[in-house]
Amino acid sequence: MSILASKYKLLQQMGGNVKPITVIYPEGNFRYNHNIDIFCGTTRHLVEVCPSSFKIKPDKLEEVICTAKNNGYLIAALILETPNNPWCQIYSRDELKELAEVAHQHNILIINDMYFSGTEAIENDQVSVASVSSSSDLVITTCGMRRQFGIDGIGKVGFLTSQNEALVKEIKRFVVAAHIRYTNAEVLTASWALNKRDLTDREELRKELEILRANAEALLMNSDLFAMGMKIIKSSCAGPFVNIGFNSELESRMKILGIADSYNLGEYFSQIGKVTLLPLSSMFTKKIGFRVNVTNSSEYKAGLACMQATIEKINKGVSYLSLETEINQEYEILRQGYRPWEAGQTHLKES
Repeated sequence: MSILASKYKLLQQMGGNVKPITVIYPEGNFRYNHNIDIFCGTTRHLVEVCPSSFKIKPDKLEEVICTAKNNGYLIAALILETPNNPWCQIYSRDELKELAEVAHQHNILIINDMYFSGTEAIENDQVSVASVSSSSDLVITTCGMRRQFGIDGIGKVGFLTSQNEALVKEIKRFVVAAHIRYTNAEVLTASWALNKRDLTDREELRKELEILRANAEALLMNSDLFAMGMKIIKSSCAGPFVNIGFNSELESRMKILGIADSYNLGEYFSQIGKVTLLPLSSMFTKKIGFRVNVTNSSEYKAGLACMQATIEKINKGVSYLSLETEINQEYEILRQGYRPWEAGQTHLKES
């Protein structure tokens, strides 16, 4: 049970007049979003993102905050990622400042999760909410709060910083409590192993992940996709993933079609909702590509099939703009809470 949930239960037992606790975060964060309540032991309120950028706007954040307060909720925190999953959209300094001011006006703690800190390249500088906020004591910055206690071969230990030492101390306990429930994002992708092993069996798990990656790479190299222009991108990531990119000829074709600049490649994959494909930013890898989970062979093959369909569209000269309607339809399905990669679950997200 998390620290917040423990406090809430204790106050209830003491007969106190306790408000229900909630956490606010952007919608569309895939695997992370259905684990927020596990992480915090709370309910959750989603902020609608802009369909064109997948970012949240200050007015939408204000609306959700007011709704939560009017319904009697105590807001524990706003969890804000930059870049924002799942499309790695980076918030500008001005955007972050506006969002911070809205939260601070309501005295709400911001947990700024810089999970993709390697892509923080705004003006060649890493940007967190704390660096632009007028109330940085209300900001907790983490480098992947979902990997604070990462297992070797899956995740690395991140950092946690704030000007408020009391908050840092509390958040450290908060993260430990969360980790017990397997809320580490990359750990979740390898839950098939963690559910059967003690967290001390790191070396065994690391070796198994190496075998999985080797098998996944072999499957790609022996497939038609390799000949179509796909290739393996080597990176420092040692998790249960294979990073897949494209050769220079295919990348050139993408640029001509307007899908290789910025993050349009991620949106171009109109079937993205059917599998877990994480777009890799060119700033992070120096290449255009995707990260595919290899702990689930059927999902991995589905990811390759998705890429093959996309390459075929590229070879036919299908532009990014012509796919906007299809992309929007896929995203609308996700907004309704449909997660087809989660063991066939078709439930709508909770209110």
